[in-house]
Amino acid sequence: MISVNHGLLVLFSAPMLANGIQVENYSDATNLRFSEQSGFIGDPYDLSGVGRTTNSITGSVNRTWATLIGENTFVSAVHFHPNTGETIRFADGNSSSSPTYDYIVKGGFAVPGTDIWIGYTEEAISSSLQRYSLDATPANSLADTGLAGETLLLSGDNAAGGGGLLSNQVLATNQAESWWEDGSSLVNTPEWGVLFSSAATFDRLITFANDSGDNANNFTTYEGQVQGGDSGAPLFSVSSGSLEIVGLGWAAATNLNGNFVNTGGQPNSVNDPLESRDASFFSYVGSYESEINATLANVPAAIPEPGSAGLLSLAALFTYRRRRSS
Repeated sequence: MISVNHGLLVLFSAPMLANGIQVENYSDATNLRFSEQSGFIGDPYDLSGVGRTTNSITGSVNRTWATLIGENTFVSAVHFHPNTGETIRFADGNSSSSPTYDYIVKGGFAVPGTDIWIGYTEEAISSSLQRYSLDATPANSLADTGLAGETLLLSGDNAAGGGGLLSNQVLATNQAESWWEDGSSLVNTPEWGVLFSSAATFDRLITFANDSGDNANNFTTYEGQVQGGDSGAPLFSVSSGSLEIVGLGWAAATNLNGNFVNTGGQPNSVNDPLESRDASFFSYVGSYESEINATLANVPAAIPEPGSAGLLSLAALFTYRRRRSS
């Protein structure tokens, strides 16, 4: 059984003012990276490799995301990425007093058949900034990814219609709950399905904005739903205590029907009616290891940085991580 949904809001600068990522039980202390308060959910992890552009040569309302994966390389979204000549900024810590590093974007490449963008700088980026491995688990379903039911970390922007500075980074949680397979128009929701008007052109992970009373999916304490301006922001899993990129923000959908509150009756009946929930869609990186590697081969070698303090060391090599099969 299916419902029909006619479109998605792709997450670049929206025609209306963006209200920022939606987070249940939000507080600056728990969810805002640079709040200067204790209890931030990102404190156990190194977020220094998550950056933003400080300017925009295209006049976009929201500045774009850049997440480091190599010596001078970063990932973002094809439809909303740092442009050549723009400055990307990273902070080595979660404090407003943390050292910041600025780099000029030299260029970039779209990974064929995806919404994954590989950008690069001319000079090597400081080795004090974290590089993240990319999930490399090919998948044709959510089960194949090994992520079903795993709590993930979503990055987003808390600036209400604002510029999307690095200081506006918010961290939320959710779980991988559905999948949109390349070539298919169908997205499964609990005991139901939603048919989109166009087929997917690459693999996508999906999280739902569950309510606290839902019993079909797990509701996380800081349940997040991405919004306009969050395209290209990293979706992280936690592997052996370290962050790993499993997806990149792509789009959001509203009011997807499903049996999110299962009362045991026939779905879409008087005794067990359907509910509507919003959803976040992420480009899944694990299915595209070979395409990403081929794209990375086009990136020019970095120029070693000049002998200024903190800018000498070459960065860690780009890495992949495969999930172990159970």
